[in-house]
Amino acid sequence: AQGLRALVISDENLLGTPRRALRDRSLYQGAGLRLARHQAAFDGRVSTVHLSIRALDRWWASLAALAVSRGEPVPSRASFAAIAANPRSWRDLITDVACAFPGAALQVSLYEEVAGQPAVKLHAMTGQTLSGGHGPDLNPSPSLAALRRLVEDRGEDPDHLESATSAAEGAPYRWQPFTQDEAAVLHEKYADDLFWLAAGAEGLAQLTGNWQAKDGANPQPAQTKRGSNHDQRKGCVA
Repeated sequence: AQGLRALVISDENLLGTPRRALRDRSLYQGAGLRLARHQAAFDGRVSTVHLSIRALDRWWASLAALAVSRGEPVPSRASFAAIAANPRSWRDLITDVACAFPGAALQVSLYEEVAGQPAVKLHAMTGQTLSGGHGPDLNPSPSLAALRRLVEDRGEDPDHLESATSAAEGAPYRWQPFTQDEAAVLHEKYADDLFWLAAGAEGLAQLTGNWQAKDGANPQPAQTKRGSNHDQRKGCVA
């Protein structure tokens, strides 16, 4: 179209749905095949793909809270244990995305850096500078108290909403369904993902921003001494 500089397509379910992720107990297991179909639909004319990632324990907790607030049953304790034990991480998803869009530049930003700053993300994607700083907090995860009320109102047992953060009725805390040990495993996987990205992601993706300077994104010292090796992964699902 005349005057068109860039077309940005954004949808929360491009990678998959919260329901499917929770039922698979895995981080967007079928994303590669889904995205390959989108690539074919655009006839290979996608120039840039932008993916925003977040600390895994907080991402899964937010996803589960969203799903429950939309009518999904509360996942079992065994489900969260299986999620924490699943080796799939952002690195695997990034590899899937890169395979699905082999000709596109893949950018990765951190939720801890860009949450509430759509202008920053849009500038990274298009190069255009827009006015505006932090935007309003849209679609925040319901608090633990709000989730308990929702679950109870539809006739389910609110005590299924186990939380390591707070169980105090009326407290404004978020639901944290993982145990401390499970959260530590997820933190370590996220730290490995960040180190891999900062090291160049094997040429598959570019990490935007400066994650080492941000609180919450920088791992604890003990986390830098453990984790999987960074041998190049082989094979693509798309």
